[in-house]
Amino acid sequence: MAGLSSVILVDIVAMACIGFALFRDGLLPPIYSRIHPGWGTPVLMTALTVGSVVLLSGLVTIEILAEMVSIGTLFAFDVVYFAYGYRKSRLARKEREKALK
Repeated sequence: MAGLSSVILVDIVAMACIGFALFRDGLLPPIYSRIHPGWGTPVLMTALTVGSVVLLSGLVTIEILAEMVSIGTLFAFDVVYFAYGYRKSRLARKEREKALK
């Protein structure tokens, strides 16, 4: 139980950082970029992540929650992987267009 709790806490922090990085790269709307002045953390992304974790933990059993944590981690890695590929292809397209001008 303690291991699952610590993994969920780390996932909350990681998702906020991943969301902020996606905003910084132009893949999420600017509203997700609001930074708390005192703590220096992305406020809305953290609140959305915590809210979804709280809602899910109240609605599902601990076994299902453990599986969802593993799937959520995989999903986070997939989002970063595909976002990086998208960004890289977009930058490559801009460089090709610049070279043609």
